[in-house]
Amino acid sequence: MKYMPLALVLIGLGISIFGQWLALSLYLNTKLKKQAENMATFVVAIAGQSSSVELPNPEENLAVVRSPVNNVFVQSKIKDGQDQSSFASVLAKSKDGSTQANIYYKNISLSEFLNFIKSDPISLGISLIGAIVAIFGTLLRPKPKQVVDKSSGILISTAELKALKLAIAFGGIIPKQSLIEAKAILEGIIKKKEGK
Repeated sequence: MKYMPLALVLIGLGISIFGQWLALSLYLNTKLKKQAENMATFVVAIAGQSSSVELPNPEENLAVVRSPVNNVFVQSKIKDGQDQSSFASVLAKSKDGSTQANIYYKNISLSEFLNFIKSDPISLGISLIGAIVAIFGTLLRPKPKQVVDKSSGILISTAELKALKLAIAFGGIIPKQSLIEAKAILEGIIKKKEGK
């Protein structure tokens, strides 16, 4: 029972981290799948000598291929309002340099990831459950024990008694400071008794 709050905090943090990892892996796998679908569609269209290709997920990729006879293969639709700065590119050339391919892929962004988390209730739920368990564990921390003086009914905390014991123990090492501390602790206990 003593370590239950700490265990709940650790379990909660573990569950929350697992939920975030699950969300990130689902997000990345979904993004990679869309980009792979685009590239597969593009390759099939080029093999069929189509110069204009309609990609299934135009928001994820842009592709341009120039052949040796100056045929240009490009996707037919570019999504309106697409921010070109959110794309990175890869350039590949044939050994003789006559054919080149420019593939642009959308970078990973925090806002896109957060939108994905909002749309994926499983990973969001796991993360929130973990956070709630961790918060619950922090709220369960034990309260300091108190001793009731039977003659006066005054509550004296064990922390005060331990501080007094420590001050007396250090009396041989730091005599004056220990006596001052012990006196202050005893005065606090006496004030509590007189106040009752």
